[in-house]
Amino acid sequence: MALMKLWVCFTAFCSVVFCASLLWTYKIQSRVFENKRHQQIRYVESIPSTTSITEMEPVANQASTDGFTVAINIVLIVTYVRSGSSLVGELFNQNPDAFYMFEPTHELDRASMKRHLTYTDNSQRLRTMESTGLPKKEFMTDVVKNLISCDFTKVPVNVLAPESPSHWFFIALGRHIHLRTYASCILKYNTTAEDIQCIPLIKRACDKSFKAFKIVVLRMTDLEPILRQFEPVKILYLVRDPRASILSMRKYKLIRPVTLQKCNMTCETVKRCKEHMIPDLVARDRLQSRFPGRIMTLRYEDLADNPIAYADKIYEFIGRKMPANVREWLVNTTSGKIEGDVMSDPYGTSRVNSSQTAHQWERTIQPSLGVEVDSYCGEVIQKLGYESFANIQSKEVKKD
Repeated sequence: MALMKLWVCFTAFCSVVFCASLLWTYKIQSRVFENKRHQQIRYVESIPSTTSITEMEPVANQASTDGFTVAINIVLIVTYVRSGSSLVGELFNQNPDAFYMFEPTHELDRASMKRHLTYTDNSQRLRTMESTGLPKKEFMTDVVKNLISCDFTKVPVNVLAPESPSHWFFIALGRHIHLRTYASCILKYNTTAEDIQCIPLIKRACDKSFKAFKIVVLRMTDLEPILRQFEPVKILYLVRDPRASILSMRKYKLIRPVTLQKCNMTCETVKRCKEHMIPDLVARDRLQSRFPGRIMTLRYEDLADNPIAYADKIYEFIGRKMPANVREWLVNTTSGKIEGDVMSDPYGTSRVNSSQTAHQWERTIQPSLGVEVDSYCGEVIQKLGYESFANIQSKEVKKD
């Protein structure tokens, strides 16, 4: 009997020891898991007051992944408002292998430069030259550099999760169809500070070797530091007939009322051609000589008239083959198979017929506006191979 009691006690003791060891093991594993989780979420470091990374070494065009190399392709779509960039951007947004961002610097450009910016370490800084140490354009350029390198510790959360809590500009119209997990995450929160928890998700997506960014706030004159630092970067310089762009801006009320009151369409016309496009064309020629093979000029009208041929040229330029699903999407979008309003949204991509849409302005523009734009934009029109308004008018008369 005594022996039986001794055996029961011994068994109970062993059970206690065994359970304790299991509990201890569980606690250790839980602690390791929690540390890893926090490392993933809090991957940020302390950010210096100046975000310049111009002293970094150039990035090579090959990435090492588990013992083999993967070609890196990075393309910047550099363009102007109402120049067909939504359609061009979709050539990459529809690609499941690409990390694509639609106008990532939009939030920085539209708001006052005095507004606070929140960074991934939860610090806040005023959007001023004094706080960043950089003029506005250089600050924008550095943000783009940090996006290219996926260094989100130096990118304001306002860029990565704009317009909190609705995030309309990021979410709307399927602009980031392969970032749905990240989009769902930021929609769960109401403040920019809370959105920080989601940054590891977009960081993981950004680590893809194929990246594309649609940029409308930087000019060709701003791009040399980026081309010099990042060898894989190629520039797709997208242009559109300035008469079509300016008419479209007026149609969608994208010109400030105070500007229209001050000088009607003249100020916007001068700004588009004299201040932006002429210097950009000069810069393009200079960059092409310094960085051969890395600049492609695309006229939106050429893509609209021959979508498949020019989309193939774009993918050939960046060193890739256009995926079958992108080709199918492009055919459906540009051939009139999609029902609905031709241009119901200024940022949309659905078209009844892309070629008709691209040239519609020729039949609807007021003659006085056509003549005025020609007078200020004649050099741009000639350099890009467009016809004068007088020639276009004569053709329209013959059609009638």
